Amino acid sequence: MLRTTVCAVLGIEVPVVQAPLGGPWRQSMELAAVVSDAGALGSVPTTLRTPAQVRDDVARLRDLTDRPFAVNMNRRPFDTETFDAVMDLSPPVFSFALGDPGTWWPASTTPERCSCSRSPPSSRRCARRRRCAPR
Repeated sequence: MLRTTVCAVLGIEVPVVQAPLGGPWRQSMELAAVVSDAGALGSVPTTLRTPAQVRDDVARLRDLTDRPFAVNMNRRPFDTETFDAVMDLSPPVFSFALGDPGTWWPASTTPERCSCSRSPPSSRRCARRRRCAPR
């Protein structure tokens, strides 16, 4: 079986990430649960979802699996209330799509060290590589 550094960082068995299939309609967390249970990374979408809907989706997924999963935010459109709800949920993995968070990323959620260089995330080496993850 193929095992990579990504597997170790994300706590998964195979380097496969399910695309977060989002939208305003009711979400089924069964696909994300099956993906996570298979050793890959299931994903919860937040695009055009209210904070309450995202909380319900994450709670449902946590009922279905105890494996790692991701919650994905889209920067277009970006909803601060949904972001705050996601941060309160402390998902195993958090990701952004369609845009670099750049200087917008709140300092309170920035890891103290990154896995690629073991240096502060603001360092040039870390920013250049763009593969930082909390240790």
